[in-house]
Amino acid sequence: MNGAILSVTIASLLAFPAVFAVITNFAAQNGETLRNVLLTEAGSLVLGSNRSLRRLSAADLSVVREVFLPEGQVSRLLLGDPEGTYSGRVLSCLRTNCSLLDVNNIASHNWEVSNVLLVDGMTNAGGLFVHGREDTSVLTVGLQRNGEQVSRIVRGNLVNVGEISGQGFSVFARQTESFFFLYDREFLTIFQNDGFSYFVTKQGADDEIRVVRVCNNDTSSSVADGGFVSYFEIRLECGGSESVPTAATFLPSDQTITLSAAQSQSLVCVFKLFDIHQLMTQKYNDCRYGMGSTGLARSGTKPCELFNPERLNTTHITECNLVSSLLPFQEVVNPLSAGPVFSLPLSNGNFTSLIHSTLDNVRYLFAGTHNGKIYQYHYVNSTSINPIRTINLVSSEEMSGTNNVTQMTVASDGLTLYALSPSKLYSITVDVCNTYTSCNACLGESGDPICGWCSLENRCSRQSECSAVWVSDSIGSCPVITSADPSIIYVKELQMGEVDIQLTTANIPEDVSYECCYGFQSGTSEQHSTTSTVTMVIPATRNNDMFTCRVRYDNVPKIPTNRDSLQSMLSLRYKENNVAVLDDPIRFANCSVHTNCTSCIDSDSQCNWCPFTFKCISSINDSCSGVDETVMESCPKLLPPLDNDNYVVHVDYTYGETPLVIRAENLGQFSDSFSSNRFNCVIKNGSEVLFKTDAVLNTDGNVECVETRVSEEGGKGGENQQLHH
Repeated sequence: MNGAILSVTIASLLAFPAVFAVITNFAAQNGETLRNVLLTEAGSLVLGSNRSLRRLSAADLSVVREVFLPEGQVSRLLLGDPEGTYSGRVLSCLRTNCSLLDVNNIASHNWEVSNVLLVDGMTNAGGLFVHGREDTSVLTVGLQRNGEQVSRIVRGNLVNVGEISGQGFSVFARQTESFFFLYDREFLTIFQNDGFSYFVTKQGADDEIRVVRVCNNDTSSSVADGGFVSYFEIRLECGGSESVPTAATFLPSDQTITLSAAQSQSLVCVFKLFDIHQLMTQKYNDCRYGMGSTGLARSGTKPCELFNPERLNTTHITECNLVSSLLPFQEVVNPLSAGPVFSLPLSNGNFTSLIHSTLDNVRYLFAGTHNGKIYQYHYVNSTSINPIRTINLVSSEEMSGTNNVTQMTVASDGLTLYALSPSKLYSITVDVCNTYTSCNACLGESGDPICGWCSLENRCSRQSECSAVWVSDSIGSCPVITSADPSIIYVKELQMGEVDIQLTTANIPEDVSYECCYGFQSGTSEQHSTTSTVTMVIPATRNNDMFTCRVRYDNVPKIPTNRDSLQSMLSLRYKENNVAVLDDPIRFANCSVHTNCTSCIDSDSQCNWCPFTFKCISSINDSCSGVDETVMESCPKLLPPLDNDNYVVHVDYTYGETPLVIRAENLGQFSDSFSSNRFNCVIKNGSEVLFKTDAVLNTDGNVECVETRVSEEGGKGGENQQLHH
């Protein structure tokens, strides 16, 4: 049976944008190793290490209280009480004992009075409370193998024996204990659901993925060698039988187990709890009817025996309401397989910790790695999952085993992710919408469905933080100015009257009032010094998606004499809050400040040069007689000869049949003027005119000086004259 519930394209590292997130951290002190962290229902952080327990502020990770552990003890388990039976206190287990801990008075705890519950010599432990009747609760703990000890599940019926005056904590006493040997197992996650406790484990040398299930009401050892009579297990395969499990988490809302594994890549698979439960139920019912075998393959099996025929068809019989009559130690023979919902190259990180969270009805998956990275995904629907961002907890130079993300937890409001490594505890902001400064980035680059564009506030935000008009569909729904006409306003035009700027827009919220505004730096001088910004506000009229902003000459500051323009940003502003919904650059220009063609043509203000008046003019309401506006884009130039720096004119030599040719460019626009003899070649010696003749534009675009002759008398005694171009 295939348990995959997601089928998506495998995500690559390139799919993850690097996004800024606010990260703070608490660093381990004096070489200690941080081992576990718990976020209590009241919002307090409890941090355990191999030396101490600390209460930290969830806001900034500062230390509120600290208590050092007895010699030889380490923090092995921190367990919250979500149902509040013990007034929100925390169960803290060290190497050999467990106690209820008052988080608000952690420094006064007396570890010596705690009752021994756990087996000595174990390493890390995971656990959960299963609340029973009245004042009794059941504590279920998974203990990992260490040295000669074997992994086991321990469950004790615990009773509260009262308060110790002035010390603010309660002590548990062990009443009965159930256990089951799991040999060499590592616990990846432990959770309870619908009357069962589940343990997702990694088994021994074969690195198999095993899910163990026991009934919550199974607390007695009715089997001769001890154990849970409701014990069931099933093998899972993520991406094939060769994959090695690395982390797991349970998502109650979807009733799914998300599991990471390493093969040739880092894989993540998702299994339906329903499929696991269904296979176990089928195996149980088959055995009730005498089909198959009971027991575990590793410790021996035997044929199933038929249940009492009178009770076989009793519909109310289940695995948990008839615990004393169960056939113990069941195992589903065939594995449940699932393909990966996404993967990463092992070089990018091996997943070591997983956790789900929900914010604004969006479901996230955070996957921590061995080298200090956290990959964030979101579920699009039940059949697709998308990457959002990569959170780098350390620089590439710092990536090492000490940055292994061993545990993660999320604040109850979903806004903060806490990640633990052996050396640091990190606090990470989940909502990074405000880091995107444009609508396109907000709806495109972020990839985060909680982010939308708050149009009337001109910012990226969650919907709950936007007062009105929150857009989250796609980039195509972003407010936009598609054109501004004109984009350059010339002073001469303003001097002749008002100028209307037409803004063509799309996706602008309706039923609200807008105005136009643009700003200038006041105090502008020849040195461009400024003192403050002056904002000019002008009315805006709307006709569907067209806005008209009317500018007058007295609304524009004087342009400094050493500049040809003032740059500004024309904004369409929401009148109620003075927030610019959109803006577009505009320029106020004065072309007349340019005195030569090159600076005129090269200006950013789209000025044109008139060679007849030797003036720089605008393209609007300015004229240059004899020259079409469209041909004044490049300046006319005389170029040096190809084989010399200067043209040489020999005295007393007449250039008749072979006229003097001067290389030129951009003169084609003046062809009519050349034809009517309006241009001349002039040779000067200083201010003295030595020669003047008609100029002709040849077919190559160069200038020919016809009948050129320079006499010796006009020059300097037989010397050749240089013609400067």
